[in-house]
Amino acid sequence: MTATLQETARPSAESVAALRASGVLGTVIPRVYGGRGGDAVQANRAVTDLARRDPSLGIVLFQHLAVSARITEWGTVAQKAAILPRLASGEWLAASAWSETGAGAAKKSLTTTAEQHTGGWALTGTKAFVTGAGIADLYLVLAQSEQSGDDDTVYGSSGQTLFLVPAATPGLSVGSHVDMDGMRRSATGSVRLNGCVLPSDNVLGGAGIAATIIRGVRESGATLGAVSLGIAEAAWDCVEAHLAKAGTSQATQYRLVDLAARLEAVRGCIERAGRRDSANPGTTVLYSKLFASAETEEICAQAQRLLGSAGYLQSHRVNALARDARAIALMGPTNELCRELVSAAWTA
Repeated sequence: MTATLQETARPSAESVAALRASGVLGTVIPRVYGGRGGDAVQANRAVTDLARRDPSLGIVLFQHLAVSARITEWGTVAQKAAILPRLASGEWLAASAWSETGAGAAKKSLTTTAEQHTGGWALTGTKAFVTGAGIADLYLVLAQSEQSGDDDTVYGSSGQTLFLVPAATPGLSVGSHVDMDGMRRSATGSVRLNGCVLPSDNVLGGAGIAATIIRGVRESGATLGAVSLGIAEAAWDCVEAHLAKAGTSQATQYRLVDLAARLEAVRGCIERAGRRDSANPGTTVLYSKLFASAETEEICAQAQRLLGSAGYLQSHRVNALARDARAIALMGPTNELCRELVSAAWTA
């Protein structure tokens, strides 16, 4: 029987169970809540390590750690006590639900609305390109809670609020998964909110301040470039395994040196972003995504060439890695938005 898209567009149940039981989900959560109390360097290394083995699952982990970090930074005492232990233990897997069809990379034209009523909010709309859709237990949802005014934010807009929405909330449903060229097992799809009623306690950070929270994300040191690095290391593994059997000439060894230099440069860039020790850590994080994603695409292309005819076989892993590598540039903030965010600071 041929597997359907909904079966192949998500990680295996065994992989998700192993991730939940691994302890890595608690990497950035404070020890007092059962986590490892790690920083961005440790988060990036954890994502890289998993992405080297499974890029799709690496993206799922990155999103979980990002939501965990936002709750740690902006959550109330009650929210942290109720949610962080579940995220740290693997009982809950978290995902971000920010994007929408037609909203643009900057998330400025949201159609998902949050209407305030006595004691809470009602959310209505559809979120798109949600990584972990259908396997997550908690979604961090971005919605328009009041009319947006004129503002100079590049990413996000005034009048937007972030909500903590458990997957079991009545009115929340998962739509179809996206038939993507890469990251095919990342469970990327849509999440529908049909009048989901939430208590006011489920607002993260306060009503109308989502743009402020979003602006601070890049200051954390965590970078999607860590996923790119994992993919680049996996491509290097493919080359090593092939040449161990096929042997190498002097010319090939020179090409390997160049490839290894590219890989080492990506490692250094990701480490620098995680340390947050540059003059402008947020800009360094944006640079790290731009550089790592572009270099990883080139590393995968070079790996395909070094593999010769083996690298032209559709079944070879290096080709799946090349498709996965292309996806990072399109993930938020997209590479084009990264460039806009950096250049906006120059012209401010």
